[in-house]
Amino acid sequence: MRKPTMKFLFALTIIGGLSGATATHAAAGPADTYREAMKPFLPVIEAWADDVDGLAHAAVAKPELACSAEMADLAARGGYMSGDLAGTDAPDALAAAHATLTAAVADLGAVAASACADPAATGAEVEAQVEILRDALNKIRTFTDSTLRLRGPEPVVPVRPGTDI
Repeated sequence: MRKPTMKFLFALTIIGGLSGATATHAAAGPADTYREAMKPFLPVIEAWADDVDGLAHAAVAKPELACSAEMADLAARGGYMSGDLAGTDAPDALAAAHATLTAAVADLGAVAASACADPAATGAEVEAQVEILRDALNKIRTFTDSTLRLRGPEPVVPVRPGTDI
């Protein structure tokens, strides 16, 4: 029998490392996937809500802003974001907050789309929707910004050799 060559051992090491990395990544549960998907998306939603809120309140003083291309763009972005949120599976523990966020984004987009009809009333409607949206965002952000697990095994804490537990 031949001795394994360095190339063979190197290839075996690479394949073993890749399969280990794949197994580790595959072990990530739905909660981890949700955290990874939502963490960068939450600031985008919040910034959009701030933009709608600011423009709606400015439209009270300058009604032409309610009919502006910027308001129409914000309304369209709300539709896209609510579609993205509707297509995202939330863990059971966050399902209610996620559904509330999805509905609040859709409703805020709808208010922005209809702002031209009654600019004076739009500010109050937007304010109410933004409050609902922020509450849901904060619940989800509490999870995405933490290292808490919703379900699953406890994290393994490495112990240095020679220390007593």
